[in-house]
Amino acid sequence: MLKPDVLCLDEPTSSLDKESTAEVINVLKSLKGKQTMIIVSHNMTVVKELADRILFIKNGRVMQYCENI
Repeated sequence: MLKPDVLCLDEPTSSLDKESTAEVINVLKSLKGKQTMIIVSHNMTVVKELADRILFIKNGRVMQYCENI
């Protein structure tokens, strides 16, 4: 449990203030390249800062896939 193969995060910055959001983003940035992460978020700022690949999903279907953003 301390070293998962994949870290799954559902809305990790939801309901956080600006300062706490920045802290979470910084922690996740520090894991980038070291840890595989799947992040579900409506916050596109978070997505743009962290993602290498993005899937846009609507009603369970992949609507768009973007790589190396």
